[in-house]
Amino acid sequence: MSLNRVSKIFFRSSLLPVLIGIVFFLLITGGQIFKPTSIVWLLQDDPATNWLGWQFFRYLPILQWPMGINPNYGMEMSSSIVYTDSIPLLALIFKPFSLWLPQAFQYLGFWLLLCFILQAYFAWKLLSLFTNDKWLPIIGCIFFTVAPAWLWRLNGHYALCGQWVLVAGFYLYFSKTFSFFRWLSILIMTPLIHAYFMVMVYGIFIADLIQRLCLKQEKLTKIIYYFFSAAITTILVMWMVGYFILGNDVQGLGFGIYHMNLWSVLDPDEVWSRILPDLKGEKSDYEGFSYLGLGMLGLSVISVITLFKRRSHKPATHFQMIPLILLCFGFLLFSLSNRISLGQHEIFTYTWPTILEPFSMTFRASGRFFWPVYYCIYVAIFYLIFSRLKPKIAILLCSSLLLCQLMDSTDMWKAFRNKFNHPPRLVELSSPIWSEIGARYKRIIYVFPEAPARPWVVLSKFAMEHKMAINTGNFARYNIDNVAVANNQIIKSIISNEYDRDALYIFNDAYFWNLVVNQLKPNDVAGTVDGFRILAPNFKNCRTCNTANIQNIKVQSDSRFHEYSMGERVFFNSNKSGSLYAMYGWSQPEEFGTWSDGSFAALALRLKNAPKKDVELLIRGRALLLKIHPVQRFDIFINNIYLATWKYDDKTKDQILHVQIPKALIAKYYRFLVIQFNFKDAVSLMKLKISPDMRRLSLGLEWFELKEKGS
Repeated sequence: MSLNRVSKIFFRSSLLPVLIGIVFFLLITGGQIFKPTSIVWLLQDDPATNWLGWQFFRYLPILQWPMGINPNYGMEMSSSIVYTDSIPLLALIFKPFSLWLPQAFQYLGFWLLLCFILQAYFAWKLLSLFTNDKWLPIIGCIFFTVAPAWLWRLNGHYALCGQWVLVAGFYLYFSKTFSFFRWLSILIMTPLIHAYFMVMVYGIFIADLIQRLCLKQEKLTKIIYYFFSAAITTILVMWMVGYFILGNDVQGLGFGIYHMNLWSVLDPDEVWSRILPDLKGEKSDYEGFSYLGLGMLGLSVISVITLFKRRSHKPATHFQMIPLILLCFGFLLFSLSNRISLGQHEIFTYTWPTILEPFSMTFRASGRFFWPVYYCIYVAIFYLIFSRLKPKIAILLCSSLLLCQLMDSTDMWKAFRNKFNHPPRLVELSSPIWSEIGARYKRIIYVFPEAPARPWVVLSKFAMEHKMAINTGNFARYNIDNVAVANNQIIKSIISNEYDRDALYIFNDAYFWNLVVNQLKPNDVAGTVDGFRILAPNFKNCRTCNTANIQNIKVQSDSRFHEYSMGERVFFNSNKSGSLYAMYGWSQPEEFGTWSDGSFAALALRLKNAPKKDVELLIRGRALLLKIHPVQRFDIFINNIYLATWKYDDKTKDQILHVQIPKALIAKYYRFLVIQFNFKDAVSLMKLKISPDMRRLSLGLEWFELKEKGS
């Protein structure tokens, strides 16, 4: 076979872009992360939960529904591998082979290599539609492979490195023929990678359907069939992996904060250019990072100049761009959010349409929605250069500016190699007692569950290694009410001194730790191990445990809780100390006081002195009362004992709440008081369509006071 023929096969096959992807993966990451047993680089921040989500998931039954549920990681906080960004596509592929895989197995390195390859491959396929030259698509695909917008996600958002699905979507859009099978393949894949990609790719798909209809390539009946078939199939895939487990809890705050800055395409953000200066912006602008790269900025200037060169176009070519331009305009508006900023200056704000609030609260990091526009800019630049310049001139300009961009970005590449090859080491649990605990207990209960708890990585890793469930972790979304119910159950266990015998309790909360120490049962073990305050129920009865290890656990109380003096009135506005008593279920203090947020809330305190008489609890507050929501009811529990139900309405809204507390109830729990509220009518202003405030409000607490009866 002649050298010329080999060269033609080489350029026409996909081998060269695949090699380009592999080469840049090695240059930028160092390549060590590809090793399936290399996990040290994953044990910090978001990558840790990506990996731990998979590790907990892999040992669950294959035949479960939804297939993506992951109850052992987070317990009441858990949902599915979707909300740990564990890339369900690969988790579902590798799970059947889990028994044959190493215990410390990771596929995220493989995923990143795949992203490099597919980014290069689909860019090459896309650019090949605009030229017959063999070199120009190759040079162009390298620009896509080193595009800063997607490489920035190597900082830790690895699922979001799958931006090749957007490039693949544009390839299908510009292809001469419509292929529903190819579209369906990508559309099914996107919710198995990340929900943000699903919305973006669906936008490109709908734009393609519109252009095929207007170009009379497809009939209306087929367009409707394609749309609904794709939508139904995608919804089923989402159901399968567990997207709908959380209901409305997928919504959250952040829209207008995690947005795109107007000069993001020009801003190298300190580390992405040796030549261009950093354009200062807001701290939360990182979600809209969209620097084009030095070479692409140069090519953009050249492409604009080529517009002044006359060239005839077919009418169909003009029309082909209209659906895409409208789509990109919509994505651009959403990425900027309702707060338009230029650098560190807010230019103006506007009221976001109420009808779009559920969408903006679900996809609150709106800056990411500039990515389709970003790649459209890339496509437009290369299209103009390929079609308006002679191939030799285009090759010279593109290759020269590519070299400039590569040289200008090397500092960031070095930073990535250092990040992956020299990650900080996780401080492991060192006491020999942990192996005894891992063999004895089935669950770890962190008091109280939060996301993320400060030591969540080391504790979750320990639980995973010993096939234990754990009630904390790091999650993109979780059910707030489920956590509140779990908190109440934990409080009930502590107050009643009746614990789950299969669970190890780890206390971050000082109030309840002191209560545990003061009422410790003879066979329970409590103390500090490797800096963690643990309660091990019935641990002294463990026949297989090393008794010396158990005896080394020392009981230590913690006096860092806030004591309350009888008769003191505690205010909950922003300038007072009420937050010291707030356990959970409260929002941030305001000028008047503090609103409850959710169906449950609690206050905790310890009386400085034991009362000689029964105690009266006085609460002053306001309720969320509106014409469309005229009543607020809630039950009050003291130390998990029901004492009263209160109803706020138009007649009682100004009254002070009085609750009688028997002194025996206080004495029984060593002067500890947990005041629990169970709100029956909590509702958000967003649900009432009044404002975008999604807090579930009921009681606005102004102050409380305890005094002895008759005083």
